[in-house]
Amino acid sequence: MLQLRVARDITQRELAARLGVHPVQVSRWETGHASPPWAIAVEIAHAIGHYISLHDLYGAELAADLSIPAALADLACTRATEEVARAAHVTARSVSRFRSYARAHGPVMHTPTVERYADALHCTIVVRPKEGP
Repeated sequence: MLQLRVARDITQRELAARLGVHPVQVSRWETGHASPPWAIAVEIAHAIGHYISLHDLYGAELAADLSIPAALADLACTRATEEVARAAHVTARSVSRFRSYARAHGPVMHTPTVERYADALHCTIVVRPKEGP
């Protein structure tokens, strides 16, 4: 995030103003002391001219931006609960909660949770520049 923000010549204060948060919060995200909710991660990507996409093992794009948590929940439903739990290093109950919560409240999920399930389901989250003007 830091490298992309600096490359776009956007200050922490400017990014914070765009996101409606305090500049200290942006600093905490950039230093790894905190993680933004998924919706804020998507807003950050958009603010620096990028988008976020989810890809399977073969590189096919499965979802983008705010729809990624729900797409992961759908994918998790195609696998045995215990298999997903082992891969994500969580309990079977946590997988069940993820499946229902990600569909209904995906944008407010913590970004590390989305990343954990993407990894467990053998998917890759990619941040790419937006095409066009």
